[in-house]
Amino acid sequence: MYKIYGDYGYVSETLLAEFDNLDQAKSWCEDYLQDGDFGGYNLIEIATFTENGEYDVECRYDPELIG
Repeated sequence: MYKIYGDYGYVSETLLAEFDNLDQAKSWCEDYLQDGDFGGYNLIEIATFTENGEYDVECRYDPELIG
């Protein structure tokens, strides 16, 4: 399961969406970020959790790199 988080690990951490495959998750992020608006989040990540519970980032969207 691919989970999309805004500000994972911070007080403002929010699970934004979940998808079964990475392509769907990336498509959702591209639509969400198409106007350069991060919805108030500092960072948006697509991640999975390993069997031992570690957070594994598959894709990161950073406003400094996009904007």
